[in-house]
Amino acid sequence: MMQMEQNTQWINKYLTPEQQQKMAEISSRSYSPQAAQKLAEWGKNWTEEDQKLANQQWNAVFTELKRLVAQGKDPIGAEGQALAKQHTELIGQFTHGDADVAAGLRQWWKNYSDLPEGEKPLSIYNYSKEEEAFLQRALEYYQQG
Repeated sequence: MMQMEQNTQWINKYLTPEQQQKMAEISSRSYSPQAAQKLAEWGKNWTEEDQKLANQQWNAVFTELKRLVAQGKDPIGAEGQALAKQHTELIGQFTHGDADVAAGLRQWWKNYSDLPEGEKPLSIYNYSKEEEAFLQRALEYYQQG
């Protein structure tokens, strides 16, 4: 137990105890016990370096999303589809292709987006309705692929 706490101390650099609590609450409402168990297992050796890389990859996705919407690009155009591919691959890294975990993740984002603005612990992942609609359209088209 002490070993695990040691490994996760770095999380405090990124999220306050209140934000960590809010994330845990959302997760407990979103994932089945089986999916939560898988995530805990997969996350055992997750390091700060892993988190930094994931943050960089997701920041690139959201930066590109904002740029494409601001420039009035088409979600089913080449750039929109490149974004959808990148997004889908990142989700796949997280879910390991597991349907139960993927369903929990979808529920997590629904629960997250239903929170009042001031209660969302990850301000970096807040995007406009227009950006959300663009991403949804790009992903739907990509998945029909």
